Amino acid sequence: MELLCGVCSQTKGLSLEERMKLAKSRETNVVYVCPDCGEEHSYRGIGGSGAAPVEPTIEVEEEPIKNKDKDQNSDQLTLF
Repeated sequence: MELLCGVCSQTKGLSLEERMKLAKSRETNVVYVCPDCGEEHSYRGIGGSGAAPVEPTIEVEEEPIKNKDKDQNSDQLTLF
């Protein structure tokens, strides 16, 4: 099977199953030259090293919610 790029294999009329088989046969990080269009293509793989790094989450401690009624009562008691 020729190592066509995705666009050329679609225009050439290969079925979806044949195109999937062609895509799965490619090796990771190897440059292929399409015989039809002459462009270089490479398969970088899915996930693993090709994925963007994920930043760790930062946990922030939440402050307790102050009750406004208690603050007003304490203010009133100090005035009394």
